[in-house]
Parts: sequence; C-alpha cells; structure tokens
Amino acid sequence: MPNVVILCLANSKKLGGRCCAGLRIDGTGWLRPVSKLPFGILNAIHLFLSNGNESAHLDMLEIGLKSPKPDFHQPENWLIDGSIWKLHTAAKLQDQAAILRNAIVAGPELLRGCADRVSCVELRQKTAEASLALIAPERIELILHKKPDGKCQVRGRFLLGKRPRQAAYDLSVTDPSWEQKVIREGSQAIAQTQRKFVVTVSLGEPFNDFCYKVVAAIIPLPPELADVVQ
Repeated sequence: MPNVVILCLANSKKLGGRCCAGLRIDGTGWLRPVSKLPFGILNAIHLFLSNGNESAHLDMLEIGLKSPKPDFHQPENWLIDGSIWKLHTAAKLQDQAAILRNAIVAGPELLRGCADRVSCVELRQKTAEASLALIAPERIELILHKKPDGKCQVRGRFLLGKRPRQAAYDLSVTDPSWEQKVIREGSQAIAQTQRKFVVTVSLGEPFNDFCYKVVAAIIPLPPELADVVQ
C-alpha cells in the first residue's frame, strides 16, 4: 500500500525496544507502526530516517506500511513493510495545528476511565476504542521515584478535566529524553504558563492482567504551534 505520513508524537521506550506513534496528517487519526518482533516493538534502526537522523517529536514521517495489525488493547497498530522511513517535507508544520487541536482530549476520562490501568479481561470483552491520546494539562509534575532495588523510575502526575470534575493521574514516564533529564536533574514540573506543551498518553502491553497507561511523550510546542493549547 502507499506510504502514510504521520506527525510523530511519541518515540518512547517499550519492553527493551522502542515505540513510535503519531497522527496522520490527512486528519484520519492515530497510527502506531509496529514490527514483526514480539509485541510489535521497534528497534532503534527502525527509527532512523533516510537522511541518517533519528525520528523526533513533531517530525512528519513518511512510513511504508504492509497491513493493519490491530490488537485487543491497541487498535491503531499497523505492520511496517521494512522500508526506510523518510522525513516528509511537502507539508508545513504550522499546517498541522488544527489536527493537533482537534485531537486533544479534555478529560477527565482518559483511555477508558480515570484509573491508571485497564483490566485485560475488560479489554478482551470489549476491545479498546483507542490506546493513544493527546492531552494538554495545565501542569505536569515529573517525579523521580527510587525503588527498593535501587532502580529509578520517573512518574508524571497531572490533573485532567475542569473543576469540579477533575481526575488525578500518576503514570509511568516512558519518554526517554525526559526520563533521563529527571534522573540527571531531579524532580521538576512543567506548566502551560511557562511554555505551551502537549502530552501523549499510551495504553501499554499487558502486565499482570492489566494494561497500564503511560506518559509516552512530553512535547514542548514551537511558536508556530503555540496556539494549539488555549
């Protein structure tokens, strides 16, 4: 099938590999390219473009796809055809503002409910309508959490929805750049009053009978996209 162009909104960690996802620039919604590897994980080599650079947030990626490969918890999955991805330059970034703005989920519900996870039993009974969501909370706190085994985990805490109906979320962060920044510099917070940003939340692979929601990307917006967040 012909190549598809997506606006990259996630380039995150996944089970020892990587995961990429984005919105189609034709306005038809989310797409997550997956490989034939277990759980559809991508290797770093998949994310390198024909120009030699690794794909980054807000890149417009031209990706060769083979066929849809939806799963009970991730309906947006498409199997890649193995060709090298390209940086699409025929469209302008500022022209994607409406697509981003229309994709933002106001909450308080996020990817089926307000909890940090969804049971696999529930998802097998009724498959997920979506496993990817774009949000723009007023503030997100990135907390460095040290586990008993000495390993570090970064968690993202934010409120979603308007008062009095707000939900509090506390999700693992799988965005590698922000994870390393917090591990290196310590806990920190980002607010829309400082710089406009969006967050990509993803429903992860089954673990102990649940699919957990994760912060897959935190994306500061360039000036040409600042009005995406009101």
